[in-house]
Amino acid sequence: MPTRVVDLGTATDESRPLAHTAPIRLVESIPISVGRRYACLSHRWGPAQHMNITTEATYASNCSGIAFADLGLAYKDAVLIARRLGIRYLWIDSLCVLQDSRADWDAESKLMARVYSGGVLTIALNGEARSSVTRIESPSHRLYSASSSPPVYAQVQLPHLWSGEEKSRLLSRGW
Repeated sequence: MPTRVVDLGTATDESRPLAHTAPIRLVESIPISVGRRYACLSHRWGPAQHMNITTEATYASNCSGIAFADLGLAYKDAVLIARRLGIRYLWIDSLCVLQDSRADWDAESKLMARVYSGGVLTIALNGEARSSVTRIESPSHRLYSASSSPPVYAQVQLPHLWSGEEKSRLLSRGW
């Protein structure tokens, strides 16, 4: 597990899905003893004023709760996808690394390869965090469908990695 993850919560009644608007919260992962699976969100950062971040000043507040309505579109999509796949924890760099702490950034940046490789899946967004996750809407890629919300689709390999098409901006990432 990464040092910190975003806890997406669990449904209190197994017959009802967790409300899309339920708050989330930042947690230290060391005390987590059960369900130590997590997903990652990989995205390009947009302008700072449109980002959800954790700083030394917002750390306690983010641990108390982050309103779903206050999240950017990509973060909302990642939360919904992880919840619908039954993944309770999500790692998002801007929320899980203290952005104004040189010491925390130095320590956490050394762990990036382990963080991404340790997740059960990485939700990769080619655009900025304020944009929405692009869904692959092919019936052969359908993972989950519910009458109350749009289905979730996934693709194991991205065609642009092997097809010779114009390269994705994701390929220019350091991790």
